[in-house]
Amino acid sequence: MAMDASTRTVALYQHNEALRKHVTKVIKTQKISEYYLHTISAESCPSELAANENAFRPLKNHPDFKHSPEEMDGHVVITAETVFYAQGGGQPYDLGVMRTLDSDNAAAFDVLAVSNGPNGQILHFGRFQPESTKIFGEGESVEQVIDGKALFGVYPGFNPGKMSQAMAFYFCFAFKKYADSGICAGARRDLNSRIHTGGHIVGLAVRHLAQSIPGIVELKAQHYPDAAFVEFKGVIDGKHKAAIEDQANRFVQRALPVKVYWWNKQEMEEKCAVVPENVVVIDGELLRAVDIEGAGAYPCGGTHVPDTSLVGKVVLRNISRRRGVSKISYSISEANGEEAPRLSTAVDSKS
Repeated sequence: MAMDASTRTVALYQHNEALRKHVTKVIKTQKISEYYLHTISAESCPSELAANENAFRPLKNHPDFKHSPEEMDGHVVITAETVFYAQGGGQPYDLGVMRTLDSDNAAAFDVLAVSNGPNGQILHFGRFQPESTKIFGEGESVEQVIDGKALFGVYPGFNPGKMSQAMAFYFCFAFKKYADSGICAGARRDLNSRIHTGGHIVGLAVRHLAQSIPGIVELKAQHYPDAAFVEFKGVIDGKHKAAIEDQANRFVQRALPVKVYWWNKQEMEEKCAVVPENVVVIDGELLRAVDIEGAGAYPCGGTHVPDTSLVGKVVLRNISRRRGVSKISYSISEANGEEAPRLSTAVDSKS
């Protein structure tokens, strides 16, 4: 069904990745079960049905949502703009909170999953906190927060700004009921951004070594903390593992600026290291690209760190090969050599 363009959600993180707090208007608040039944209707054509079903994928096996969408409790909130990254492009969704601005009629909504929905809208799945006196109304102003300062009121004297990233994750893990509050939301975004930039670095390191590893083309990537990889068409022998890791960390040590551009089809084809087949570039439209200056650019809608030194050390776990496709699994480590926290244990720990 056609929808006015003004109801599309503006993904603010694609224009300002540092933005962690923003006031916006609510377009819709609805129970997840009701929204699902309305969205997955008999009137949908097969392609629309598949796309709409895909919007609920982040809820599959989600520890906070035990039932199928048509039986699920909780709400979906759609806003005019959002700072919360919607799962896609191989990167996990953001967590955080939305709050009303009216303290006399307060409501707070824990954002537990985010996805791209129909008609260009971004869906925030979650639950209203028990102390909320209502749910969000259409047109109401709410503040979105994925910043560590969200915990200032929880523990008097607690200053998350003085915590290392590792300490922040340990705090979240120890106090599970606050695992989706600001300090964890901010640490999660930081980690996802570091790993995403790390994936670009791995791909560009392989490309940089083209003379010794010829005929290799990037196919796809995933940037999850516990399952990050880059896949290539062509065979990459295990003997190249050390050289690729070394080149990747040379890019890290150079602190190369990471810049976002919006390019047309011709610019994308000329300036990007590769434009994957699944990336559709329409004539006359601009597509987002992320350029690691001095290394190379890719079409990308994900979040990244400002320069490569913030990634940490890139560690190549394994190079596997199957049917002419090579898969490089990687992770990142902290400056002290410790491996960055994994999504399945620390980031997603919940009561």
